[in-house]
Amino acid sequence: MFDNIYYEDLIYEEYNGLNDSNTESWKEPTSIKGLRLKGSIKVTHGSDGDSTTSSLVFKTKNRLIPKSRIDGREIIDCVPVPGLGINCGYMSYTK
Repeated sequence: MFDNIYYEDLIYEEYNGLNDSNTESWKEPTSIKGLRLKGSIKVTHGSDGDSTTSSLVFKTKNRLIPKSRIDGREIIDCVPVPGLGINCGYMSYTK
């Protein structure tokens, strides 16, 4: 199912927790197969500069860890897709 031509390569950086200096760290970026399903990126222009927010949703074969990054966006939740007793993949919601 995930060898479909519509699935593309996404850059995934897995969250590694806090390091010795108490700052967040991520593992080396890897390429995974997935599909951007819906959502948008909103750019806000302010006096202190521009900021972006997103509501992108990606479908992947494997469960992704919250606080990890997919295509530069932080994953806030990853839930299984209901199916008929088979693994239908996971939906990853980003911010």
